[in-house]
Parts: sequence; C-alpha cells; structure tokens
Amino acid sequence: MADSAHGKRPVICCLSDFSAEYPGSFIDALLALAQYCRRHMRIDLLCVFPEAAKQSGWLDRFDAEGIGYGFIPRKGKIIPAIRSLLHGCEPLIFHTHFSLYDRYSLLLKMLSYRKSKIVWHYHSHPSASTLLQRVKQATKLRLVGPCLSDRCVAVGDGVYRALQAAGYPARKLLLVRNGVNTQRYCSNPAERRRARAFLGVDDGQTVFLLLGWDPLRKGCDTFIQAAGEVD
Repeated sequence: MADSAHGKRPVICCLSDFSAEYPGSFIDALLALAQYCRRHMRIDLLCVFPEAAKQSGWLDRFDAEGIGYGFIPRKGKIIPAIRSLLHGCEPLIFHTHFSLYDRYSLLLKMLSYRKSKIVWHYHSHPSASTLLQRVKQATKLRLVGPCLSDRCVAVGDGVYRALQAAGYPARKLLLVRNGVNTQRYCSNPAERRRARAFLGVDDGQTVFLLLGWDPLRKGCDTFIQAAGEVD
C-alpha cells in the first residue's frame, strides 16, 4: 500500500470500547472489515482497544491476519495515547464503537487531524439518566457531533429511532441491521428439553432465546422481526 502525500501510511483507526473475554460477532465483523479494506481499498485498519483487552485470546486472530492493534486507557491521557499509536500514520477515518471514545474522535479531529472523517457506530440506544448526562448527550448528538462527524451507523431500527429522537440529523444517520449468525447455533437435545421444562414451553412452540446484554438495548426488535420471517 502506498504512503500518503505526506509520507505517512493512511489507515482507518477503529476506536472500540471492547474488552470482552469472548469475541462474539463483533471481532468477526471487525476482521471482515479489515480484510475488505485491505483487499478492495488498499487501506489498513488500526484497531484500538482498552488496556483491559491486552490479554484477550482473540488478539491471536489479528496477529494471524497481520492487522495492527494497540491499547489505550478508558480514562486519563487518552488523546496522547491515541496520537502515539498513530505515529507515522494518517488516519483517514476515525471509526468508533460503543460510544466511549466518540468524543475523543471529535477532539482528535479538532486538535490534530483536520482532514479525518468520523464515523460513529451505535450498537445500542444512547442513554442518559442524569441531568449532566443529558446535557452531554445533547451537546454531542445535537450540536458538536452533526458539525464534525460524517456518519452515524445504527445497528437496529430501535437504535436508529433513538438517535433521531436524541437529535442526530437524519441526513447523516445510516441503518445497517445486525445479522444473526446461525452457524453459531448448536444442537443439544438435553439442554433444549431442560430449558423448555424450565420455561414451561411445549415442544410445538418456536422459541428464540437471546443471551447477553439487555435485549431492549441490543436489537431485540431486529431479532423478533427476523424470527417472524423464519417462523
């Protein structure tokens, strides 16, 4: 891949607040994105995770693919840490996940990388319970964000509507629904019988069991829509 006109290596910098023990579908998607960008755009991804992810077993998959990654704190001197990881690189896009580092992408653009684009990726509804949180959210999604960010991607219909309600402009908002990877399903008749007995569900009833985060925040509406088409 050729360097930019400034002699720096162009990259897409993915800032992800992800340090889970198991990779789930998120790491699959991130690796697929890296492979697509490398193959079709001749641009590498630089994936940035919290320091808590340093011992994660799924990092071996990034090593195997030759995909660069680094770590930053969840609090403290985050901007200097990201700048250090970007030494010798020109970030064409800051692509954030799980919202923690969203505001830092704005600061990086204002302070150092004026030409960089910003894409926020929302996997759950934006939430704000206290007055201070609501003020911060309004500033981010209604005022500063629309001026400096280029796109906001919602992974489900509910998330899309919540972002609109929070004030993010529809012209910059994209809906890209999460997929359900059926290859992760496995057949276990004994566990199926035990679960049906526990829930009081007859054998003739179709049941989808959602595991993980609060389903109302994690695309339950998309899953139910898919289940309706399958049933």
